[in-house]
Amino acid sequence: MHDTIDKTRPTSARIYDYMLGGSHHFEPDRRVADQILAAFPQARSAAQVNRGFLRRSVRWMVAQGIQQFLDIGSGIPATGNVHEIAQSHCPAARILYVDIDPVAVAHGVEILADNHRAAIIQGDLRQLADIFAHPEARRLLDLSQPIGLLCGALFHFFADDAEVRSILDELRQRMAAGSVLALSHSTFDGVPLELTKSTERLYASFKSTLRHRSRAEVEALFCGLELVEPGVVYSASWRPDSPEELFVKEPALSHAVAGVARKR
Repeated sequence: MHDTIDKTRPTSARIYDYMLGGSHHFEPDRRVADQILAAFPQARSAAQVNRGFLRRSVRWMVAQGIQQFLDIGSGIPATGNVHEIAQSHCPAARILYVDIDPVAVAHGVEILADNHRAAIIQGDLRQLADIFAHPEARRLLDLSQPIGLLCGALFHFFADDAEVRSILDELRQRMAAGSVLALSHSTFDGVPLELTKSTERLYASFKSTLRHRSRAEVEALFCGLELVEPGVVYSASWRPDSPEELFVKEPALSHAVAGVARKR
């Protein structure tokens, strides 16, 4: 499966999988992840908190009647991802994952082989027309109906604010009324400046952008949509299931903010 894939260059999708305790990564991914953990020991817990936000937001969307989901920048759809959560509450739910990393996609194809209501495709967020024209997108998504759009831990890999706004504008235009966007984003709010800079330098060392944004900047990404309570907050603080959940009592340790918003 991996014979034609470059295993020497680490990718954010595989680093994230390693942080979550997955098995779909290579030595260069583990090496960079260990460097991140050395500089930022909470990184593994922060990844788990981000995954917790994704699970809670999907459950909330299903409760609002959303039955189709598009997860862009999904990484590897391993245990506890969107299809398992959505389909456990709504067996008819349909899910399309999209990632730019061919290894993430190859693993995802294997994971989803027996799930005919879920699929993963390789795609670049900068080429949305190609994503929506893909046969699997046409099979699984009906853009005339509300959709749950997931952009988890994605846009902090885009340095250009104008580019992020342009992508989100196009996505909003494609979403039917009643659709919902869930978005999480790394933040420098509550984070020591040197830690912020050191993690950005580390990602730059393997030719990947990492751009932290403030809560206010992330809130602006929801322009044109109606935020649901509690708005844009630290990831751990978005509708936690229990006051004992990870970082609920110290939410700034999430090192990410998140929100959910509806298109009217």
